[in-house]
Amino acid sequence: MANNNSYRKNIYEIYKTMEYGPVLDSASLGEAWLKGRKFGPFIDGSWIQESGGRKEIHNPCTGHHIATVVNSSQGDVDRAVASSATAFLSWKQLSGYDRAKYLYSLARHLQKNVSLLVQVESLNRGVQTSDPREFDVPAAVRHFYHYAGWAQLIHSDLKGWEPQGVVVGILSSCCPLAMLAWIIAPALAAGNTVCLRPSIKTPLPAMLLAHIAIEAGLPAGVLNMLPGGSDVAQQLILHNDVAHITFSGQTSIGRQIIQATAGCSKKLTMLLSGRTPMLVFDTADIDSASDSILKDAWFNQGQVPWAVTQLLVQESIFKDFAEKLKKRLNKVAIGRAFDKMADIGQPCSSQTVVNVRQAITKAVEKGLEVFQVKVPDHLSQDLFFPPTLVFGGQLESNQVVGEDTIAPVVTVTPFRTTKEAIALANNTRYGVAASVWTENAALALEVAAHLEVACLYMIAVGMKRS
Repeated sequence: MANNNSYRKNIYEIYKTMEYGPVLDSASLGEAWLKGRKFGPFIDGSWIQESGGRKEIHNPCTGHHIATVVNSSQGDVDRAVASSATAFLSWKQLSGYDRAKYLYSLARHLQKNVSLLVQVESLNRGVQTSDPREFDVPAAVRHFYHYAGWAQLIHSDLKGWEPQGVVVGILSSCCPLAMLAWIIAPALAAGNTVCLRPSIKTPLPAMLLAHIAIEAGLPAGVLNMLPGGSDVAQQLILHNDVAHITFSGQTSIGRQIIQATAGCSKKLTMLLSGRTPMLVFDTADIDSASDSILKDAWFNQGQVPWAVTQLLVQESIFKDFAEKLKKRLNKVAIGRAFDKMADIGQPCSSQTVVNVRQAITKAVEKGLEVFQVKVPDHLSQDLFFPPTLVFGGQLESNQVVGEDTIAPVVTVTPFRTTKEAIALANNTRYGVAASVWTENAALALEVAAHLEVACLYMIAVGMKRS
């Protein structure tokens, strides 16, 4: 027995000295598809190569060049909108059942290309392959299937509703494939046509979706893609033949779109960035709450609108909760996109890293406590930014971590009473979402009734990946 105990002790000591090491997943399918490709505007079912200036796309984790994208010109914008307007005349005349056939076809072709979609999105965004495999791709597939069903019911359940015309989508770099599906599927199901300007940082999933749309047999002009920057977005927004604009991104840009379209008949749909508080009361299961932070605050490196950015913890459990959270964070593995052992990758651009690093430097200068996970030595310190906690009062934290900051940073603030917690959670111009953590149902309902947010979760955060 003594020898067995000694053996177990030796094994345990060896285990404690073991360090994380990368285990790389294959990126061969995505790299082969991207190799040598130059993507231009996708208009009327064809690719346009000779257009505006070029944008070189790099893998955020390595800095290696992976593709070239040709920016759209003013002429491309006009041709794309004209193409969508022409296609709209025949697309809206199709029965809901006929439109559903195309949406079902798109969904099935997405399923056939799951591995390629996962790898291209991971290469472009720098996220772990588990993120698009478990969330983005399944979400996109489900959306097309879901709205294919609605297309079949549109004439019986939505009588009197008519399609609007050309719908423009302006996308951010956040979850590009899922965002594409959220815009395209309902618009096409209702009988509209779509012109999309993908994010200038993450355009490759949109380019791949255009290829899949051809394979799925989608009619020419029903879906057009216009890569480019803010100039292309502005041209689309102001175009006279555009009926509806959808936008996801920073609130400041959303405000500019509202001002630019004031007095026009265009309809707007927006998903904007902002603060997402998580309220943890002393009646909560703090193990579950701390697990949720790890899964949801840093999903996609915190670069989603609903990611937790503000952690409000009741004072009586604040110290214990903070220590527990730090211990769990220290076990988080940072790695490249195709590292199967990593929990988190890095932001989709080096500029994001620079901006957030400057904000954290200001936090330290102001005397705020900052806790960060160490970036492994084998990774570039310039490309990776670790999960970060900023401890302090709400005012001081918000001054250094702005409400439009989309990054793996969470501010941590204590509160004493329920009234104070509600006031802190509502102290934001942009109430995107919030979550309440307590096992006291009466308290949860009381708090929920007073939170001024678009989405509210009870003992959960965001959209689950299961």
